[in-house]
Amino acid sequence: MVNGPGKSKAANIGISLPGTGEAPSCPVYVDGVKYASFKGTPEELAAQFEALIEEYVATRYPPRPPLAPPTPWPSVAPSAVLARAAALAA
Repeated sequence: MVNGPGKSKAANIGISLPGTGEAPSCPVYVDGVKYASFKGTPEELAAQFEALIEEYVATRYPPRPPLAPPTPWPSVAPSAVLARAAALAA
């Protein structure tokens, strides 16, 4: 993802944000092609862009299988650790 019209054409998703005092219109590029121009308040622009990213990811990347639960550490009594340390030190 990039910010700017030139770099947007070489990115998966690109947006050119308005400068200070400019109208809130943002050209958006998807896979190097102009996709749309988002308009609205900063909150509306953010919501539109977030929806585009979610749609892009959902349609281009397969879901990952769920991760296996973590393996628990074996429980060792503190006295056993101290006994082992003392044996190694001797």
